[in-house]
Amino acid sequence: MGRIKKLIFVSGNDSSRGPMAEAIYKRMDTTGEVEVCSRGTVVLFPEPINPKALLILANHETPCEKERSVPFDPAEVTEDTLILTMDERQKNQLVEDYGIRERVQTMKAYVSEMGNVWTPYGQSLVAYQECYMELVRLIKKIIYRLTESREE
Repeated sequence: MGRIKKLIFVSGNDSSRGPMAEAIYKRMDTTGEVEVCSRGTVVLFPEPINPKALLILANHETPCEKERSVPFDPAEVTEDTLILTMDERQKNQLVEDYGIRERVQTMKAYVSEMGNVWTPYGQSLVAYQECYMELVRLIKKIIYRLTESREE
């Protein structure tokens, strides 16, 4: 895969993990060279971003520009797009539904880790905070890897 110009974080309903990942990436990326968004695999209608996710982002002074969930659209994927899913199930769904195997990985696999980014959906504010912290850690590694590939 060549130079990445667009990054799509994919979660289930695009109301918690995906928008948090998008907001965190945008806050941490100092270059602005990569267009970043989040999408969902199961978005039947646009729903508002989860209030707990918004509260955690606000507590960390991480602005969230996104107001509503957006379904994944394969028309957004170009040859310079990287798709990072929260879990293996979402990755497999995108590969099976759209045949985009070479452009999609789980977030953890992309940074050479095992497992999935677990969902805090339906859990306490503490769970959303823990998810936020995991996303911050992973996104630091993602930005580092993308920066390394630009410098080669």
